[in-house]
Amino acid sequence: MAWAAPVVVAGAVAAGVMVSNASSSAASPTLPTRTAAQLLTAVQKSNVTALYGQITESASLGLPSLPGDRANASFSWQTFITGSHSAKVWIDGPDKQRVALVGELSEADVVHNGQNVWSYTSATDTVTHTVLPKDKAGQTEKTNEPSAADATPAGLAARVLKAIDPTTKVAVDSTTVVANQDAYVLTISPRDTRSTVSKVTIAIDAKKYVPLAVKIYGTGSTPAFQVGFTSITYAKPAASTFNFQTPKGATTSNDPFGIKSDPEGHHHGAKVKGTQKPTAEPAATDPARSSKAPKVIGKGWTSVVELPAGSAGATLNNSTLQDLTTSVGNSGARLLHTAVINAVLLPDGRVFVGAVSPSFLENVAATTPN
Repeated sequence: MAWAAPVVVAGAVAAGVMVSNASSSAASPTLPTRTAAQLLTAVQKSNVTALYGQITESASLGLPSLPGDRANASFSWQTFITGSHSAKVWIDGPDKQRVALVGELSEADVVHNGQNVWSYTSATDTVTHTVLPKDKAGQTEKTNEPSAADATPAGLAARVLKAIDPTTKVAVDSTTVVANQDAYVLTISPRDTRSTVSKVTIAIDAKKYVPLAVKIYGTGSTPAFQVGFTSITYAKPAASTFNFQTPKGATTSNDPFGIKSDPEGHHHGAKVKGTQKPTAEPAATDPARSSKAPKVIGKGWTSVVELPAGSAGATLNNSTLQDLTTSVGNSGARLLHTAVINAVLLPDGRVFVGAVSPSFLENVAATTPN
């Protein structure tokens, strides 16, 4: 759930595009004219597979600051829906990524190397580890599962532009400079008024055609969420960057993302210390386990994600959010309302999240059987 908000929005934006051209602004730099179709094609054909740099992320969703020490870096959902944050990123193809979230006094890391996904939070000195099934390692673009690369502008933009149809309009809006790179700006806007997204802008490197910044707008004139590179180098990171070493004395547990599966199809559920091997549990195909996977209801701009009771995402329904939510009629449900993302928390523990109007979301939650 670390970057659930932008990924949910990306899933909604990924409704597709009807290409058109808006008038360009007078912003510098001056670049050769490109149509939206040409830029979309260029992004898809970009041969850049490796890079490293630094990104900043900020959210202005209309929420108050949530409990927690901002000096301590953490991949919790509270971290990413308020305030601003910086992270270092390294990418080497689809199966090697690393993201280091930098706090004032600590750092949190996610490292994906082949089948292994590690995360570490220095503030709590804890490590989590998942072993991906062989058919899913490096295949997040096919399984639609989140990966460390999703925290980058390129990863988020890839999800936005991946599945396209004629429900969205895309235009070449202007040019800009991001991380010292000249860039074109695509503006993506929905035709469905039930969406809370007014537009999404993607800055695309004019030479490498790599997305450098993504901004998501609600009804306001400033972005509700944005992420962008402040520095970028198009080169392969050192192989050692992706070799995770468990810090001495750190407490290690398995299955940070609820995948609970190793190459043989076993669950990893036991907490372990240091490098102790985890205990195998029932097979990953167990129906009780699979029933707790998030579900996508609908498609395009009005798609809604259902987080079943007992799933990792459904921990959104906690005491912190109770103070930020309002009652929905006499149903016992509660609504979390922000500038872009809305969430309905049901008494049975399920959570429905989407970049859609509260009334639309409430109707989906009320009519979806448990």
